[in-house]
Amino acid sequence: MRKDMDSQTYGHPGKIFLIGCNITKRWQIRSVAQGEYQKRAGDKNEGISRYNNMTTTKDEKVIKRQMKVLLTTVDRYVSFISRSCKLEGNNYESSGGIRHYGFIPSDTKRILDTLSRLYFHMDSQGHKFLDIGCGIGNVVLLANLVGFDACGLEYNEEIYNVGKDLIGRDRILRGDMNAFTEYDKYDVLYYYEPICEIKAMLEFAAKLAEMMKRGAYVIPNGVARPFRKSNKFKEVILSEYHHTIFKKK
Repeated sequence: MRKDMDSQTYGHPGKIFLIGCNITKRWQIRSVAQGEYQKRAGDKNEGISRYNNMTTTKDEKVIKRQMKVLLTTVDRYVSFISRSCKLEGNNYESSGGIRHYGFIPSDTKRILDTLSRLYFHMDSQGHKFLDIGCGIGNVVLLANLVGFDACGLEYNEEIYNVGKDLIGRDRILRGDMNAFTEYDKYDVLYYYEPICEIKAMLEFAAKLAEMMKRGAYVIPNGVARPFRKSNKFKEVILSEYHHTIFKKK
């Protein structure tokens, strides 16, 4: 079961994400208010007209500005944490001598858009999400707040320890992505090109494609060739902005 996200568990970055959730709830409140006015008025057009008189374009601009400030702040927090812990650019080797990148921060706005759209695209709640090579767990935190039952997989001990403090030890696994055998237990898999060598990355993506269960989604941020060329996968297009998404047939 997904645990409630709270600032006590996730510290300052977690508080910022929770503030973002409160902002987005305003759009839900707007939809509820519109429906209530329609019901009271007994006429759809009249209800919408009465509601729109209460909500101005200026209000929408304020919310959009708040979201922009929030996402920019989150990106700076993540970069600050990685710089402070000297994680960026700190490449390392896992089993078999495969070279991996150190922590590379993702684009918060784009991954949040991708996760949100995919969450509402899927037909039920409680889907399990895995970030392969999750670093400090910032995408795991986002996925949990969006609604997924998310956790991350990280090999590097130093990065893992930072992630454990940020998102909680029950949300991050320490292990080698090439030796991990439980990819078929997840409904959504995500990675941000964790392996340095393109050949090794292609081999891992091909292996992941075989191990995934049918009906599962993959968000291959970086190398996606094995999914794009396979007739076992179909691309899912939810918007022009989100990351590439594939679903296993």
